[in-house]
Amino acid sequence: MISVKLKVYLEKFFTMKRTLLLFILTIGLVINSHKLTAQGLMYEVPLIEQVQRSNQIVEGKVISSESFWDVAEGNIFTVNTVEVYKVFKGESHDIIEIITPGGTVGMSAEIVTPSLNLNEGQIGVFILKDSNINLARPQSSLRSFAPYSSSQGFYAYNLVDNKAANGFKVKNGITQTLYPELTQLTSQDYISVRPFDVDALVQQYNSNASSQPIVSITPLVTTAGTQSTITITGFAFGATPGSVEFANADNGGANFIAALNSQIVSWSDTEVVVEVPSRAGTGRVRVVAAAGPISTSTQDITVNYAELNVESSGLAFPTQHIDENGNGGATWRMHIDFDSNASAKASFLRAFDTWVCETGINWENGAITFTDTAALDGINIVRFDNGSELPSGVLGRNTSYWAGCNQGGQLSWFVNELDIVFNDTTNWQFGPAPAGGSQIDFESVAVHELGHGHQLGHVIDNNKIMHFAIGPGTTSRTLSQDDIDAGNDVQQRSVNNPICGESPMTNSACSLSVGDFVLNDKISIYPIPAKNNIFIESAADVQLSNVELIDVQGRFVTAVNLSGNSSLYSIDLNNLDSGIYFLKISTKDNKELIKKIVLE
Repeated sequence: MISVKLKVYLEKFFTMKRTLLLFILTIGLVINSHKLTAQGLMYEVPLIEQVQRSNQIVEGKVISSESFWDVAEGNIFTVNTVEVYKVFKGESHDIIEIITPGGTVGMSAEIVTPSLNLNEGQIGVFILKDSNINLARPQSSLRSFAPYSSSQGFYAYNLVDNKAANGFKVKNGITQTLYPELTQLTSQDYISVRPFDVDALVQQYNSNASSQPIVSITPLVTTAGTQSTITITGFAFGATPGSVEFANADNGGANFIAALNSQIVSWSDTEVVVEVPSRAGTGRVRVVAAAGPISTSTQDITVNYAELNVESSGLAFPTQHIDENGNGGATWRMHIDFDSNASAKASFLRAFDTWVCETGINWENGAITFTDTAALDGINIVRFDNGSELPSGVLGRNTSYWAGCNQGGQLSWFVNELDIVFNDTTNWQFGPAPAGGSQIDFESVAVHELGHGHQLGHVIDNNKIMHFAIGPGTTSRTLSQDDIDAGNDVQQRSVNNPICGESPMTNSACSLSVGDFVLNDKISIYPIPAKNNIFIESAADVQLSNVELIDVQGRFVTAVNLSGNSSLYSIDLNNLDSGIYFLKISTKDNKELIKKIVLE
């Protein structure tokens, strides 16, 4: 018998992730309550659930933000300080902290997609739960919270149009609609912490609306996060720079996001030149003059694609890939739990090949890993979540980690790790058949998340992979020309622009082996779950050599020689305890396949 020494890798190996009851409840919630759309790789969490499961709901304004490492220095989080206007649920606080994933600390940066991104000056209603993140910073006297249901936990105010929106729902009339719904669901009136009159502000904003809209925007078709500029002409912009706002691509334009001050190239009373920020999407554009008047375009700009940027010290920087693995690119590694799900693995590898073959990004699929965390640890991991790790409403998310350097007085940033996590209780269609009914297409989500890994942001165009939303029963696995152009732009920069003393990425020849899922198609394991024995059947052109049985703790159990001429073998399981096991199947041509089995 051949023994494998896997125990050393399994110190943090997974346990069963959800009970069957939780699985049924979650799937029922997705099917019954979230029929319309899954947005930004999220599914809708109803307001009633948000109210019931949160422990603090406040109206407030972000007054400052600062980012910190967690104590393990595996992830960066941003502390957003919020002054509270009203309390709809929970204790009364004058100022609170809201902790969101991602941020920039020194020459390290991180972005988590999807997640809540807050900017100083934003006002709205925050639906919160207690934060359990331990940060490497001086102890704070303020109460710390995290958004419940990720970005859905913030109803951002659009005071010009008197709306509050969280990406799924738009509440028309803040005091007329949102306030009454919250007080009805909490069965209590709100507590006023400091004076704040929404209706008066709405009236003020409308009185400041310019009677002369923006005259023209050139060009009307552009890209975001690429340092591309648009020129806006009009009247009464003022001599002092104000701000320029764009439709927020992360939520389909439900609210507006402002370009950084540093992205305003020039400003005069009749003309503004501004870079299109990374999160800008197709839609209207607003110029907010420093003196108050607000001018809105009558035409939409079209944003064909967007690229992720690192924001540091009020500046936005493009990102790129490097030769991370010494082989011209980067190596992804699947957690053994993910790898053992043959359908998920095959679907992910199809999505993987889509980007590699269409844009030349040099990604490889490497050896499995038993590391089961998404953190800056040198492993580009692909995995399912554990328990309630992903926030309510999130189907999957990508984390990009960046490192930077100062070369010649210019900051440059490159990707030094990527992680992708999928929700393990989603009603997935792994393919290759298309999704139907309430199913979410896994390959479509994987292509989208890998797009974020390729440093692409959201767009508002349902014909493109990077569209901010995908609905149940929707299959979107093919890159549009704009998706390809965006990937090629990042790849060209990665190949031709060595930075920070790192070797550049080289182009892939699109020669990734699909042997893993071809082999999977040629080897069958049944029955699952098993009772007394399990059968291994192989296709005629596959010659098996042996199989090793490993328990959930990574301990070697037994090995069986399969070197005969048969294509069907039976493995005796009578002396084993019930539970989860892994079969490591080897072939005579030195290929391996790992299958998860359940023994009753």
